[in-house]
Amino acid sequence: MGGPRPSNWLDKPGYVAIAAFVTGAAIAGIIVAIVLTRGGDGDDDGAQATATAVSTGTQTPESTATGTPATSTPTPGRYTNARDALAAFVQDRFAKTYLGPCPPSATGQTLDGTCSVLLYESDVLATYFVGPPLSEALGETVITRADDGTWSVDFISASDFIAGLGVGGGATVYGAGDCLNLRAEPDPNAQSLSCQLDGTHARVTEGPVQSGGITWWRLDGFGWASAQYLMATGD
Repeated sequence: MGGPRPSNWLDKPGYVAIAAFVTGAAIAGIIVAIVLTRGGDGDDDGAQATATAVSTGTQTPESTATGTPATSTPTPGRYTNARDALAAFVQDRFAKTYLGPCPPSATGQTLDGTCSVLLYESDVLATYFVGPPLSEALGETVITRADDGTWSVDFISASDFIAGLGVGGGATVYGAGDCLNLRAEPDPNAQSLSCQLDGTHARVTEGPVQSGGITWWRLDGFGWASAQYLMATGD
């Protein structure tokens, strides 16, 4: 699970169902085969959303989500909901119109803009893949609500990733949706030490280890993580 990722941005590692999304499956909610449909119990250490049903924040990670996404991007203005903040970010970062949710298939017309695929959404956190319709992901936005009710956007650029996790290289949590459990041992039943937000970055110190149907890598200072939700950065 630590090798190169499929090139289509709607094909998140560890999933297969989103291929159906590209060819016409409804977005009733997502975390992609970059896409295998997952359960919401955290045993395989990823997002609580699935490829066919949107997470609404009712699932609770095993421990409080912590960490800071890798690239902090100030949100233009002060927005009181995540989707307005996302639209403002897209316009500011890419100078493109935000089109809303990505279409499931070609519509017969040229769509010039940037759209999003929802990974996770709650009253304090929303995560999306963003990119041109039916094309490569530009990256993932991690949108969090401050104590004053306003939202800020952190962006994880897909251009920063390289192929292949390895000991000594860097790894970034990517596409987990809500947060990724980091465990004391490479085992889905091991103690969860923390649950880290997408964008959390660390050096790989050990692995890979196969256990419980999951490929595990140890991240310095955090613990063991599923390769399904890690991307290599090489630094």
